[in-house]
Amino acid sequence: MCEFISWVEFQGKILFLNDKRMSEKESKMRVKFPDKSERVGHGAIRWYYSLGDNDGVQKECTDFSSPSNFPKEIVREFKAGRMRYSIPSDFSIGQILIATSQKAYDDAIAPSQKAYADAIATSQKAYDDAIATNFWKQFKVKKNRKTNWQ
Repeated sequence: MCEFISWVEFQGKILFLNDKRMSEKESKMRVKFPDKSERVGHGAIRWYYSLGDNDGVQKECTDFSSPSNFPKEIVREFKAGRMRYSIPSDFSIGQILIATSQKAYDDAIAPSQKAYADAIATSQKAYDDAIATNFWKQFKVKKNRKTNWQ
Protein backbone atom coordinates (compact mmCIF):
# COMPACT_ATOMS: atom_id res chain seq x y z
CA MET A 1 0.00 0.00 0.00
CA CYS A 2 1.40 3.35 -1.01
CA GLU A 3 1.46 6.27 1.36
CA PHE A 4 0.28 9.82 0.88
CA ILE A 5 2.23 11.36 -0.90
CA SER A 6 3.75 8.99 -3.50
CA TRP A 7 5.91 9.74 -6.53
CA VAL A 8 8.32 8.07 -8.91
CA GLU A 9 11.72 9.52 -9.77
CA PHE A 10 12.46 8.68 -13.40
CA GLN A 11 15.12 10.08 -15.71
CA GLY A 12 15.63 13.15 -13.54
CA LYS A 13 11.92 13.92 -13.28
CA ILE A 14 9.47 13.74 -10.40
CA LEU A 15 6.36 11.92 -11.60
CA PHE A 16 3.23 12.19 -9.47
CA LEU A 17 -0.50 12.69 -9.84
CA ASN A 18 -2.17 16.02 -9.20
CA ASP A 19 -5.82 17.00 -9.64
CA LYS A 20 -5.44 17.83 -13.33
CA ARG A 21 -3.74 14.53 -14.16
CA MET A 22 -6.30 12.61 -12.12
CA SER A 23 -9.25 14.26 -13.81
CA GLU A 24 -7.84 13.63 -17.30
CA LYS A 25 -8.16 9.88 -16.81
CA GLU A 26 -10.52 9.62 -13.85
CA SER A 27 -13.04 7.24 -15.40
CA LYS A 28 -10.32 4.89 -16.65
CA MET A 29 -8.55 5.08 -13.29
CA ARG A 30 -11.73 4.15 -11.42
CA VAL A 31 -11.94 0.97 -13.50
CA LYS A 32 -8.24 0.12 -13.34
CA PHE A 33 -7.91 1.04 -9.65
CA PRO A 34 -11.29 0.52 -7.94
CA ASP A 35 -9.94 1.30 -4.47
CA LYS A 36 -9.42 5.07 -4.09
CA SER A 37 -6.18 4.53 -2.19
CA GLU A 38 -4.76 2.69 -5.22
CA ARG A 39 -5.46 5.65 -7.52
CA VAL A 40 -2.85 7.79 -5.76
CA GLY A 41 -0.12 5.18 -5.46
CA HIS A 42 2.86 4.06 -7.44
CA GLY A 43 0.84 1.67 -9.61
CA ALA A 44 -1.42 4.48 -10.79
CA ILE A 45 1.56 6.78 -11.35
CA ARG A 46 3.29 4.10 -13.43
CA TRP A 47 0.08 3.47 -15.38
CA TYR A 48 -0.51 7.19 -16.03
CA TYR A 49 3.03 7.75 -17.30
CA SER A 50 3.23 4.35 -19.09
CA LEU A 51 6.19 3.21 -17.00
CA GLY A 52 7.27 -0.37 -16.55
CA ASP A 53 7.45 -1.99 -13.12
CA ASN A 54 11.20 -1.42 -12.91
CA ASP A 55 11.30 2.09 -14.38
CA GLY A 56 12.41 4.74 -11.91
CA VAL A 57 12.53 4.73 -8.13
CA GLN A 58 9.37 4.69 -6.02
CA LYS A 59 9.28 7.28 -3.25
CA GLU A 60 6.72 8.31 -0.65
CA CYS A 61 6.56 10.45 2.45
CA THR A 62 4.09 10.97 5.27
CA ASP A 63 6.17 13.47 7.26
CA PHE A 64 4.59 16.87 6.63
CA SER A 65 6.56 18.58 9.40
CA SER A 66 8.56 20.36 6.69
CA PRO A 67 8.02 20.96 2.97
CA SER A 68 11.68 20.07 2.51
CA ASN A 69 10.67 16.42 2.95
CA PHE A 70 9.06 16.53 -0.51
CA PRO A 71 10.20 17.38 -4.03
CA LYS A 72 9.63 21.06 -4.87
CA GLU A 73 7.23 20.10 -7.69
CA ILE A 74 4.93 18.36 -5.23
CA VAL A 75 5.18 21.16 -2.65
CA ARG A 76 4.20 23.72 -5.32
CA GLU A 77 1.12 21.70 -6.35
CA PHE A 78 0.17 20.98 -2.74
CA LYS A 79 0.41 24.64 -1.68
CA ALA A 80 -1.67 25.64 -4.70
CA GLY A 81 -4.41 23.22 -3.62
CA ARG A 82 -4.05 21.08 -6.72
CA MET A 83 -3.76 17.76 -4.88
CA ARG A 84 -7.20 17.70 -3.29
CA TYR A 85 -7.99 14.25 -4.67
CA SER A 86 -5.30 12.59 -2.65
CA ILE A 87 -5.93 13.66 0.94
CA PRO A 88 -6.70 10.45 2.84
CA SER A 89 -9.33 10.48 5.57
CA ASP A 90 -6.70 9.64 8.20
CA PHE A 91 -4.37 12.50 7.20
CA SER A 92 -2.87 14.23 10.22
CA ILE A 93 -3.50 17.88 9.41
CA GLY A 94 -1.93 18.94 12.69
CA GLN A 95 1.43 18.71 10.93
CA ILE A 96 0.59 21.63 8.61
CA LEU A 97 -2.26 23.68 10.12
CA ILE A 98 -2.01 25.94 13.14
CA ALA A 99 -4.13 25.01 16.16
CA THR A 100 -6.98 27.44 15.48
CA SER A 101 -7.30 26.13 11.92
CA GLN A 102 -7.20 22.57 13.22
CA LYS A 103 -10.12 23.40 15.56
CA ALA A 104 -12.12 24.97 12.70
CA TYR A 105 -11.37 21.94 10.52
CA ASP A 106 -12.40 19.50 13.26
CA ASP A 107 -15.63 21.44 13.86
CA ALA A 108 -16.42 21.51 10.12
CA ILE A 109 -15.96 17.79 9.59
CA ALA A 110 -17.59 16.65 12.86
CA PRO A 111 -21.10 16.36 11.35
CA SER A 112 -19.75 14.26 8.48
CA GLN A 113 -17.81 12.05 10.86
CA LYS A 114 -20.95 11.50 12.95
CA ALA A 115 -23.06 10.75 9.87
CA TYR A 116 -20.41 8.29 8.66
CA ALA A 117 -20.21 6.56 12.06
CA ASP A 118 -24.02 6.36 12.24
CA ALA A 119 -24.22 4.91 8.71
CA ILE A 120 -21.56 2.32 9.52
CA ALA A 121 -23.37 1.32 12.72
CA THR A 122 -26.71 1.05 10.92
CA SER A 123 -25.17 -0.97 8.10
CA GLN A 124 -23.34 -3.24 10.53
CA LYS A 125 -26.55 -3.94 12.44
CA ALA A 126 -28.44 -4.72 9.21
CA TYR A 127 -25.60 -6.99 8.08
CA ASP A 128 -25.44 -8.81 11.43
CA ASP A 129 -29.23 -9.23 11.46
CA ALA A 130 -29.20 -10.60 7.90
CA ILE A 131 -26.50 -13.12 8.76
CA ALA A 132 -28.27 -14.31 11.89
CA THR A 133 -31.71 -14.45 10.30
CA ASN A 134 -30.58 -16.29 7.20
CA PHE A 135 -28.33 -18.70 9.07
CA TRP A 136 -31.13 -19.76 11.39
CA LYS A 137 -33.57 -19.92 8.50
CA GLN A 138 -31.31 -22.46 6.78
CA PHE A 139 -30.23 -24.24 9.93
CA LYS A 140 -33.76 -24.96 11.22
CA VAL A 141 -34.36 -27.18 8.17
CA LYS A 142 -32.83 -30.47 9.29
CA LYS A 143 -31.86 -31.64 5.78
CA ASN A 144 -29.71 -28.49 5.33
CA ARG A 145 -27.37 -29.53 8.14
CA LYS A 146 -24.32 -31.74 7.96
CA THR A 147 -24.99 -35.24 9.26
CA ASN A 148 -23.35 -34.71 12.65
CA TRP A 149 -25.65 -31.68 13.23
CA GLN A 150 -28.90 -33.40 12.33
